[in-house]
Amino acid sequence: LVADAGAGHRFKASRLFAPAGSTSPAPACVLVHGFCFEHQDLFHLLPYWDYTEPLAIELSLALNCVVLMIGMADDDEEVEDDSAIAKLHKKFFGANAWPATGYSEALSSAIDHLLVVAPKQLGGLHVDPDRIALVGHSMGGCGVLYAASAHCRERIKAVVSLNPAHLSVQKAYDHKEECEKYATGA
Repeated sequence: LVADAGAGHRFKASRLFAPAGSTSPAPACVLVHGFCFEHQDLFHLLPYWDYTEPLAIELSLALNCVVLMIGMADDDEEVEDDSAIAKLHKKFFGANAWPATGYSEALSSAIDHLLVVAPKQLGGLHVDPDRIALVGHSMGGCGVLYAASAHCRERIKAVVSLNPAHLSVQKAYDHKEECEKYATGA
């Protein structure tokens, strides 16, 4: 089963996945992307928020769980940073910095959203609030780790971070010096 599940606080879109024949209460994962572009390109060559859909389908089937895949809301209008990396990021990528704190807030909101929309969109299938995991890739991987220690600490049972990387933790680009140092091998 696949169903669009709408937007929530700090995320612009979401999609639900559940294997056929699932029973209530079902375990669940909230899945979030890493860096992607704000708009889908004409030829679908550049990563867009839903590039994690194959992983969402695999998680749903392999773990027999409900998956809520979320797309982070654009934040480039909020970024006030004139550093070279911020300018480069904005020029070529649209500047979405999505600090880990923003991911954390969005993931907590997504858990609330999941508990409400799953029964409505999945034919009455309820999610077990005591069996929820967070899964994130790249910037999202850093975001789920932060969320596991902050906004979602008491709400989740597991966290999976795939290739975590991030330039922004508390605010846009506040971690850039550490990332530049790491990139040089220092």
